Amino acid sequence: MFEQEYQNKLTTPEKAVSSIPDNGLLAHGNLQAEPPALLKAIENRLRSRDLKKLRVFHLGTSVYASKTILSPEMADCVEAYPCFVLTKERGLVYGGISQFIPNYFHQLGRLIEEYMVEACKIAQATVVTNTFHEFSPFGVSGVVVIAESHVAIHTWPEYNYAAVDIFTCGETIDPWKVFKHLEEKFESAQSSMMEMKRGLFDFNDKKLKHKPEGV
Repeated sequence: MFEQEYQNKLTTPEKAVSSIPDNGLLAHGNLQAEPPALLKAIENRLRSRDLKKLRVFHLGTSVYASKTILSPEMADCVEAYPCFVLTKERGLVYGGISQFIPNYFHQLGRLIEEYMVEACKIAQATVVTNTFHEFSPFGVSGVVVIAESHVAIHTWPEYNYAAVDIFTCGETIDPWKVFKHLEEKFESAQSSMMEMKRGLFDFNDKKLKHKPEGV
């Protein structure tokens, strides 16, 4: 019944991996998730320079991946990000060839939301609501709405990068406390900041209220 449909889907390893773009991102598990023929076909594309760069996020490496796309000699064209550091990965991580990604990657959405809300409360902001979205296979964007404006974040875990926008008004909140708390929680190796003034009005030195009384 399904024989013809099955036959139509048959292909070669070379054709199966031909759609992987240069500097593409490959995420895979281990054991059954490491089909030898496909890994060899990807290795061949890398060796022929048909693929010049590949980013690979993976679990513990089995024998097939460690002998093909994750072998040390592929380090010039493969950026490896293991979620677990086992025997095969340890030497690569210590040698700076692989970059270890914690195995609690799936918890990043919850943790980032928690840190963002914490930072706002520490800065004495009035938290109204918050919403966060997790992208596949990873990455988080979200915003904490505060009575004094909002704090938003966009993350690119594959580049170890996050951008945070802290918008505030009034004199009761200290935005730098938000920045410092997130910098500490994210264990930032490098951070930069830029402060911009907005909404400046001349009302003859009359003090403006950023929200109605009692809110």
